[in-house]
Amino acid sequence: MNKLIDPGIPEFYQALLCDKYPHISDSNLTCMVNEILKFFHMAAATERSFSYPISALLDDIVHLFILQTKIYTDFCARFRQGWRLEHVSNLSYMKKDPRQTRNETLSWMASYVENFGPFTLETLPHW
Repeated sequence: MNKLIDPGIPEFYQALLCDKYPHISDSNLTCMVNEILKFFHMAAATERSFSYPISALLDDIVHLFILQTKIYTDFCARFRQGWRLEHVSNLSYMKKDPRQTRNETLSWMASYVENFGPFTLETLPHW
């Protein structure tokens, strides 16, 4: 059930995260990297613009990854035939109809559980 995606980047990426977030434990950083990989997997599987309810910290960590241009480009070349995450401003998310946002969030949660199993006490805080 836990269809985790290519974890080829976590070691390098975890080193970046350790430098930026020395107060966060290695196990929590590893969990966040795995949740980011799940986020990329789900975002790539969606063919339309979609808002994901990720935490502010996870969003910051995604941006840190994207800013590592060479590593991010290499990751994208291996991941889903070159798919790339395009940044969507939080402002566009805030302008959506609340019902649409609720429906997208519920759909996203169901897809997460279907692909990766239930949320855990370790993974839930990142969403």
